[in-house]
Amino acid sequence: MVCPGRKRSMLAMLLCGAAAAVLGAAPATAAGAWRAFSAASPWNVPAAQKGGISDSNPFASQFTSYSSNLEISGVAPDTKWGKPIYFAQPGDPAYRWTDLNGWAKGDIRYQGEPIPMPAGAHQATGSDGHLTIVTADRRYEYDMWRADVSARTAETIVRFDLAGDGVPGDRNDNTSARGSGAPVIPTTVRAEEAVGGIDHALGLTVPNVASDYLFPATHSDGRLGTESVKYGMLFVLRPDFPVSAGTSVGERNIITALKTYGAYVVDQGASMGIDADSTHADLWSQAGMLGDSSMPIRASDWRLVSIGTARAAGPPPPPGQGSRLVLRTARGSVRRGGRLRLIGKVEGSVPAGAKARLVTKVRRRWVRLREKPIDAAGAFATNPILRPKRGTRVLRIRAEVAGVGRSNVVRVRVRR
Repeated sequence: MVCPGRKRSMLAMLLCGAAAAVLGAAPATAAGAWRAFSAASPWNVPAAQKGGISDSNPFASQFTSYSSNLEISGVAPDTKWGKPIYFAQPGDPAYRWTDLNGWAKGDIRYQGEPIPMPAGAHQATGSDGHLTIVTADRRYEYDMWRADVSARTAETIVRFDLAGDGVPGDRNDNTSARGSGAPVIPTTVRAEEAVGGIDHALGLTVPNVASDYLFPATHSDGRLGTESVKYGMLFVLRPDFPVSAGTSVGERNIITALKTYGAYVVDQGASMGIDADSTHADLWSQAGMLGDSSMPIRASDWRLVSIGTARAAGPPPPPGQGSRLVLRTARGSVRRGGRLRLIGKVEGSVPAGAKARLVTKVRRRWVRLREKPIDAAGAFATNPILRPKRGTRVLRIRAEVAGVGRSNVVRVRVRR
């Protein structure tokens, strides 16, 4: 194993892991590799603690197209379809980039700040042009889609806080460098993890998905009906999946992670597959996977995790973890001084005694509107009188629930 970015001895590697913790990075894994996001992040909680596991894969027929095996995109030396991840070092130059579309919203939206540029960093050479850069203090992850390093532009740029839960705060149709709104790092196999172990869920690509999505996904670019496989669905490898004597170290670690944490559906692609970080060819060689492009895992080997149903033995996740907060309004406009019906719902578990805090945006600050208790079904409703400042044309309102997070932002036009 090595510390991300350059070769190290085993002692230096351990010191690097300790330094990352001091700098406020996410906790180290049991194997000693650096891990993104908090321990309570949906990417970092074992699948058995999230729900019951099916006896078969009800979506097996939708998983594959031209290949019946699990494809692996981006293992070195393949630089075309991988997800190259570069870790900045103190002193690396930083440059402002241009997000050509500005699709992302809320806390993951790129604000134009300088992004560090490690030596040799370059986007994947295929049409997706992915590129991920982690800041030197291991606090932020910048994910790009269709990046152009020479022009410092990308079709999409997002920034994830690596000390957070790895899910955008605005979970209503919020995209990222992936079609599902998911971050790249936890949904990609890195070379050092292939050597030393993977302590998080991975990302799964399938040919087509539904137009709706489930948490932790926050967006869908799919067009299929609601009965189809969805972004945010979690699948694990069947527990009796065999590991042959000739299986490489890297493949063994991938199999263990897929049995323990599973893989969330996060993107559409040519066939069933997972993504790899195409950097560090020396480590991919050490993992016995240099040049690998597939594994003998078939669609029928997956099992669906029914999140929120009866769980296997083990400590349950904290109340509210994995829940989604949705806010809607009965109409899209209101007169100044009139009442507006706001209806909210916590989809998933609700912390005991939880209350919904309604806030509205005044200039650049979110100001308290009112607070409402949440019933046992996770629902709440209110009819506040709205008196926005004169000249206000659009009101922005959202709900916040401790232990769950923030809802989507409701926009209401103010009539004269």
